[in-house]
Amino acid sequence: MKNVTLIFFVLLLTNSLYSQIKVVAKPVSGNQYQYFSRTSGLAANNYLWEETEPFLNGFAKVTTQHLWTWVNGNGNPISDKKYTAVRNFYHKIAAAKSENKWGCIDETGTTIVPFEYDIIFDFKEEITGAYKNHQWYLINKQGVVVKPLNIEVFYGFKNGIASFSKADGTGTINTVGDIVSFTPTLKKSSVNIPFKNNITARPQSAPCPPNIDFEYGNFTNWTCYTGSVAASGTTNVITVFPSAPTATRHEIYTAPFGLDAYGLFNLTPPNGSGNALKIGNNINGSKAERVTYRMTIPVGSTDASITYRYAVVFEDPGHFTYQQPRFSAKLRNVATNTYLPCASYEYISDSTLPGFFNSPVDSSVKCKSWASVFINLSAYAGQTLDLEFTTADCTRGAHWGYAYVDVGDCNITADIAYQCSPSVATVSAPPGFQFYNWWNSNFTTILATGQNATISPIPPFNSVLHVEVIPFNGYGCKDTLDVLVTNSYSLADAGPDKFICAGTSTTIGTSAIAGNTYSWSPATYLSNANIANPIANPPTSTTYYLTVTNAANTCPKIDTVNIIVNPNPIAAFTQPANQCLAGNSFTFNNSSTGAVTYYWTFGDGTNSTQQNPTHVYTTANNYTVQLVVTNSNGCKDSVSHSFNVFPKPVATFVQPLNQCLADNSFTFNNTSSGAATYFWSFGDGTNSTLQNPTHVYTTAANYTVQLVVTNSNGCKDSVSRSFSVFPKPTAAFAQPLNQCLAGNSFTFNNTSSGAVTYYWTFGDGTNSTQQNPTHVYTTANAYTVKLVVTSSNGCKDSVSRSFSVFPKPTAAFAQPLNQCLAGNSFTFNNSSTGAATY
Repeated sequence: MKNVTLIFFVLLLTNSLYSQIKVVAKPVSGNQYQYFSRTSGLAANNYLWEETEPFLNGFAKVTTQHLWTWVNGNGNPISDKKYTAVRNFYHKIAAAKSENKWGCIDETGTTIVPFEYDIIFDFKEEITGAYKNHQWYLINKQGVVVKPLNIEVFYGFKNGIASFSKADGTGTINTVGDIVSFTPTLKKSSVNIPFKNNITARPQSAPCPPNIDFEYGNFTNWTCYTGSVAASGTTNVITVFPSAPTATRHEIYTAPFGLDAYGLFNLTPPNGSGNALKIGNNINGSKAERVTYRMTIPVGSTDASITYRYAVVFEDPGHFTYQQPRFSAKLRNVATNTYLPCASYEYISDSTLPGFFNSPVDSSVKCKSWASVFINLSAYAGQTLDLEFTTADCTRGAHWGYAYVDVGDCNITADIAYQCSPSVATVSAPPGFQFYNWWNSNFTTILATGQNATISPIPPFNSVLHVEVIPFNGYGCKDTLDVLVTNSYSLADAGPDKFICAGTSTTIGTSAIAGNTYSWSPATYLSNANIANPIANPPTSTTYYLTVTNAANTCPKIDTVNIIVNPNPIAAFTQPANQCLAGNSFTFNNSSTGAVTYYWTFGDGTNSTQQNPTHVYTTANNYTVQLVVTNSNGCKDSVSHSFNVFPKPVATFVQPLNQCLADNSFTFNNTSSGAATYFWSFGDGTNSTLQNPTHVYTTAANYTVQLVVTNSNGCKDSVSRSFSVFPKPTAAFAQPLNQCLAGNSFTFNNTSSGAVTYYWTFGDGTNSTQQNPTHVYTTANAYTVKLVVTSSNGCKDSVSRSFSVFPKPTAAFAQPLNQCLAGNSFTFNNSSTGAATY
């Protein structure tokens, strides 16, 4: 009855979720998809998608222009923002990647876990795991860190329990981070461990070609390519072109190594290499990447070989095989332009791909942790070969693939090693094959099987063993390698004592001798405790013990080397304050301790060895000054400080023209640049802060105007201009007296000063330029005479005077008649005009 109830509940839940999905994706023109209503068959909206995935928990992942988002049951995107990768919703939360970091959003597209993690698991519980900066954390659905975890790898929650691993064991934790179970890693006993003495089957014929192992930390001798992948019919076509190393597509990464974000395997190459290559990325877009290395196999080489390690991470969208992401590793014969059949492999994303596993973080991703491939190159002595690695996304553009590659262990073959007690031989063959058969010298007896095996009794010295290496089906050709058993004796030489500075490293030991094995103790702070000449960087003075073992019956030899770690000086100087370029002078206050010499670089191509130098900069800029100090042991330290030398503004204004005092008005045309404030001094005790001021002078004089400008950084500049305000002349002449018209003659007595020219207008339409002119009027009237005088500087003044020219009267009376004296009486009949007196 319980089972029936459970089935009914699941069916009910499934039908409920299905009922919320009201749309279905259908292909439309241009190989795109659009959502249509399940009921009406009409388009739900105008969005077109390059790919759509099935609905899960109410949402479907969709992509356009190689970026992803989700649509809800109505076919509408839940967020305008699109992401480089997304995963499905669980408990109403989905993981997404933006700016190469992972975070989480809710069903409305709101960010709830910030995009700052390198790895994040889906919220299949209320708590999940996330990883950043080499540290795992438990976080809740609000994006809050609940607890940091002291583990190396977290594998995700299932039914409230998550597995984990770390250096000293494996175990499980619950959702609050408490350990539920723990199984310690079994440690090898330090008692009665027999010493091993390696006998190399044959010496290396030549070292690895330079930088084939990326140990330069760059792409020297490698050629990089970028391009694209497409489907031509049912054929996968990769097209690439040479390019510079491209960020996120060709990447050399170095220690400290972290975890792969999907496979959770350690990125440290299995051979302990300090550098490796990541080719490709987890960004979709139908992209392809390639790197190649050209090498020539030495003529007559009988032991030429190469070993590379690779790890692969693919998305598996379930497309047709020719459309899927892929990785290939090939060797090409340059002369014949053909790929070597036993050394060229291609891995195509597929759910049944052997050796691959589903990502614990995202089950749609297929992963293969580090695997090794050995290639025997003896048959190609004297020929030039290209080693080629290629990655490609899916041809439809929405799914990706990338790989890790490390190359090394060149020209090696099978080995044999002895133990002193008990006396047995251990044989080992190159990695990367499925089966190994160890034959005696005449191929009559198989002595052992497997890559590594123990043979007892010990094969005779100077005999030859043969190992038959058989590859995985479809990945290489069968080969046979020979092992020449020789006896050599160990010699321990840890090298001379070394003196180093704190934080630096040195190489100890001497060159390796074929057949020897090397073991250093303590192993801490060594690049590899099992090689002849490791790099050591102990933080304090340390004595290292070297144990060397070799042939049968030759037990270990031990030598020691002392590494004396000298302290470093401490470089320090006071942070300089910013200055303006004009008049700058920087004195660098050195507060270093333990130093005897000093080397300053001022950031402008100059330097100094003074303890407290002073420096003047000739160009405004942001400068970084570095001080490197050295103590009596030759140890160094450095410190840098940055500061600014600000540019000065440029003060300038147009040269004012001279003006006359009367009606003078000077507008100062400011043409300065880079200024924020302005200060004018007008030379008469007044000033202004306007950008383009106007000023009137009240006194004639020679003036010098200064403009001081200041920029936003407080830097100043100034400029001055000189000019003159000329005095005006004074126009003056005596007031003329009125005159009668008859016989009038006016002489104008000029009393002007400061003038050089004179211009009279007499009021009757006539004028004169004489200094003291005389003028006769022809008509009686009232007149105004104006005098305009001009100085030698062209300044003018004028004055006017008014007066009258009177008309003369007309005297007239009637002609008297003659009369006799007696009784005469004359009446004079006056007919004069214009008269006042008679």
